[in-house]
Amino acid sequence: MKINNAFDHEITHNVFFNARKFHVLALKTFYFNFNNNLMVGVTKRPTMMFEDLIACFASYEAVSPSTDNITVTKNLCQGS
Repeated sequence: MKINNAFDHEITHNVFFNARKFHVLALKTFYFNFNNNLMVGVTKRPTMMFEDLIACFASYEAVSPSTDNITVTKNLCQGS
């Protein structure tokens, strides 16, 4: 799931299964809550470099990290 330029969104009580590189990628989000989700099995793409990031949840390209108000709590990530 890729979330881009989002404002005031909440993602709760979901199951994400078998993703490549990221389960959830949040870019330029404001007032975003990601809570009580289960993420299982993140793997590399065959063409990825060794040092590339693999994650259940990643957020970057923020406009202002001090005011974006991104909340990530009570999630479970297994097998990445």
